[in-house]
Amino acid sequence: MFEVRLTVPSVLPRSEIGQLEYDPELDDLGSVLRDICEALEAAGVGFHVRVCSDEYWPVTVRTDLLVVIEQLGDALGLLAQGQVGKLEFYEQGVERVVLLTPCGGEFLIQCNDLIVKPTSHTDTVSVSCELVLKELVGLADDFLRVSKICCGQLASHHWFVEWADGLQQQMEKLRKSKGE
Repeated sequence: MFEVRLTVPSVLPRSEIGQLEYDPELDDLGSVLRDICEALEAAGVGFHVRVCSDEYWPVTVRTDLLVVIEQLGDALGLLAQGQVGKLEFYEQGVERVVLLTPCGGEFLIQCNDLIVKPTSHTDTVSVSCELVLKELVGLADDFLRVSKICCGQLASHHWFVEWADGLQQQMEKLRKSKGE
């Protein structure tokens, strides 16, 4: 099982939670993404994750989506090059790392605890490339789309625009590398 997706209410309110002016010495892209994730959660957007299990992970938009979305471009870039992609869910409650290893027409997906303890274990599953790419690219596309709808001013900040352009380039490289 591999599911990483957003659920979006049928009516997505426009919101402008967060700063519109950022201090380049104190803030960065993470500040903009944080404010967007807070606005999305307040608007009722949900984040759902099931990896190596039928059970949904205890994740939130405000915390866990923020962590994952910051890593997504790098993970997509590595997968496009046929390398191992990684997504770390390092916030309390999940504390797992997901490794995505290309293996023929599939991905070998491993879930490991970030903090090794006596009860730690590795879960492994093989999932079709098509499904994994659909989920990852879908997550990126949905995040960019709902950010622009819900938080237009934040999504037009030059740090976000530059990051979004890079994310879209990684998605395009991945699509081309997989022959889509």
